[in-house]
Amino acid sequence: MDAVEKLMQQIKKDPQVKSCRYFTNSFLNAVADVFLKHGFGSTKLFLMEKQNRADLRYQATALLSVLNIMENYDVVNLNRGIGRHILKTLVEIKKMED
Repeated sequence: MDAVEKLMQQIKKDPQVKSCRYFTNSFLNAVADVFLKHGFGSTKLFLMEKQNRADLRYQATALLSVLNIMENYDVVNLNRGIGRHILKTLVEIKKMED
């Protein structure tokens, strides 16, 4: 199992991700684009602001948890494109079999 597979498994098992009922593709795409262009810090700020919106609160909280997990993986720190792809495909990652 490579680092990206380990990362996806860790994200899938994360309690915040598991408890979020749904992720909208438009929000995932927006977060992924912020991450690609600006990195971890700006994306966290973006998500913290979105936590104040009732319609995005649970998604933003789960995505903050995902960012915290991704920060521990060099593969994402060295290539933000991988992190972007993970964020955009979070719905599919959540459905993955163990």
